Amino acid sequence: MNNNYLYKIIKRFLDDIPFSVWIEDTSFRIVYLNQQYEKTFNVNYSYVKGKTNEEAFGKSDMELYSDKKTAREFVEFDKKIISTRKSEYYEQEIIDEHGRRIEEIVKVPITDDKNNVWGIVGLARDITERKKMEDKLKQICEVDMLTKLYNRYSFEEKVKILDVEENMPLGIIMGDINGLKMVNDSLGHIEGDKLIISIAEVLRDVTNDRGYAFRWG
Repeated sequence: MNNNYLYKIIKRFLDDIPFSVWIEDTSFRIVYLNQQYEKTFNVNYSYVKGKTNEEAFGKSDMELYSDKKTAREFVEFDKKIISTRKSEYYEQEIIDEHGRRIEEIVKVPITDDKNNVWGIVGLARDITERKKMEDKLKQICEVDMLTKLYNRYSFEEKVKILDVEENMPLGIIMGDINGLKMVNDSLGHIEGDKLIISIAEVLRDVTNDRGYAFRWG
């Protein structure tokens, strides 16, 4: 297999995978990007909109991104990778007129035979929908669906975190709703639920940023 044929196979593979792939040199300038990178950044990302494949070559993140805060964060990660010669994984939140997106990014140093860093290869994909699902599942696990207060599982987890010396003294107040059974028996469980919700709203307002309110039962 000759090198030219092998190059075509690798290029085809990189263009077909559903990730944005790019390579930067040690000056953090792009020397390669695949078709998914160009498609993603031209269609979805306003801060590099209009940049074609050719226009991106030789450009740094500071030149490609109008969002300089995001660009600087990318550069800092790249500097760390070059200095440590270790791969980095992170998630990046991006907000613009298209909304909020979260990217999953992996960057790997490229080294020569003498372990000198030649550049960095990066892979990125949009994980916004996955993160939304994770947040939804987390809420289901940690929040009581009726009152929207934290549930008993959350109480046990937060105690593990809060029960440390620097948080002492740590106070816990437990209470019950007087007359709830009477409301349920006389007016029905729907009215009883309304009473529970109203109490939960009071507890939420009282604790606010000073503590946590949980539904134990």
